[in-house]
Amino acid sequence: MSGSIVAHGGGELDRETQRRFAELCGHGDLVLVPTAHHDSDRPSFGQRFRELWMPVGFDSISLVHARDRAEARRRPLVKRVRDADCVWFGGGAQGRLMRRYVGTPVQDELRALLARGGVVGGFSAGTAVLTDVMIHYGNPIPVEGRGLDLLPGVILDQHFVSHRREPRLRSMLERHPELIGFGIDERTSLVISRGRFEILGESLVRRCTHSGCTDLLPGASGVFPGVTP
Repeated sequence: MSGSIVAHGGGELDRETQRRFAELCGHGDLVLVPTAHHDSDRPSFGQRFRELWMPVGFDSISLVHARDRAEARRRPLVKRVRDADCVWFGGGAQGRLMRRYVGTPVQDELRALLARGGVVGGFSAGTAVLTDVMIHYGNPIPVEGRGLDLLPGVILDQHFVSHRREPRLRSMLERHPELIGFGIDERTSLVISRGRFEILGESLVRRCTHSGCTDLLPGASGVFPGVTP
């Protein structure tokens, strides 16, 4: 993977994560995807989403929001993703992202973006959808879904400590022992770039396999499993 992934655990988006995302993007052309949120059809919500990112500094900030799968296949919308330097998925319900974008040209363009060195990030539900095997909903027994398959070999969960979600991640890893799970707590980010990871924020990221878990604290860094530099 030539590009970078920024996965935030939800709660409150911190400026440190925003700055790192913008730096990896080269402060280029940012596309925001508000679709996960139940208010995403409202223009005022999209405008507030843009305003959240405007102080960070990008060449341009635009919105991509498909109201259904058919819209996710239309050329003007797909082209906006193709022309982006970085894409950020907002929070809400990951099932909305799964139903509208997985298996569409938008997914293809996101993969192409990473292949050419771009950046894809997500907040809460926008984090969960970044992998192939995805937790759709449910705790302690999770319902499995399929995500955008941008980050191989892992599964991500959000609001991890705050919402006591270790049981559901461990349950998923029992079903898929070949995967490594990363539970990202609120106000915390897992950044993956050039085959390495770093932890930003205030809480922790819990790295789990089917046999156990270890905590990664802010400032931790190292080689990320399954990602070729």
